[in-house]
Amino acid sequence: MRRELLGLWLGLLVVAHGQEIDTERLCRDDGWYDLSAFAGARHTFFEDENGLRVRYVIFGSGEPIISDQILPVTVSGDTLSYGAERVVFDSRAGVLRTPWFEGHRMVPGGPVDYAFAPLLAGKSERALEEALEDADTVIRREALAALVDERNRRGFDGFAAALPLLGDPEPSVRARAAWALSACRERAGVEGILALLGDEDPGVRCAAARALGWGSLGGSAAVARLHTVQGDPVPEVRAAADWALGVLLRK
Repeated sequence: MRRELLGLWLGLLVVAHGQEIDTERLCRDDGWYDLSAFAGARHTFFEDENGLRVRYVIFGSGEPIISDQILPVTVSGDTLSYGAERVVFDSRAGVLRTPWFEGHRMVPGGPVDYAFAPLLAGKSERALEEALEDADTVIRREALAALVDERNRRGFDGFAAALPLLGDPEPSVRARAAWALSACRERAGVEGILALLGDEDPGVRCAAARALGWGSLGGSAAVARLHTVQGDPVPEVRAAADWALGVLLRK
């Protein structure tokens, strides 16, 4: 009974504050795995009388655990904030992802059964390429992620099939396409990525700037355009341009 009342109270809190987090899917026993932190990290969310919290464990190569913390979680829409972390819970795709950074995501489970795009796990490469033309925005977006992961696992460069998606009507797909082309070092995508630096959507502009740095793409033309983006009105876009310039100017 106490657990049922707690669940009802938390559910009412979610409705009252206009939050849209599916806590049943978020609070997995096996947590969410992040490959980018040292030797990996696990984020395990749970609910108790103190509300929504997370156990955040960072693993190290020299020692089993570098850090193990229990942190309160603040929810705003689909965004979770705890400690220095801020992530978006993309329930359709089945991932946690970092805002303004297309290449960083956390997935269910652990490193052994790691699937970069769990929504499309197990699909053949041909099926994934066909999914790039799907009417569903999330399917197109996740097909890009799955194909990048497939190419990286097999050591492939190039991703020409992603080029048309730089002009996709959905900003989230354009942003993902810029990242995908950069991650696969697709040189034919440079002009399209440069054009996205002037996109009306700040998330797309940010992704384009990061893509140029991530893939070391565009040379002097990219450097010149990124200098203009340093005057963007959105702080995250300016930060992405600064970072990309730092990478390109070291080459």
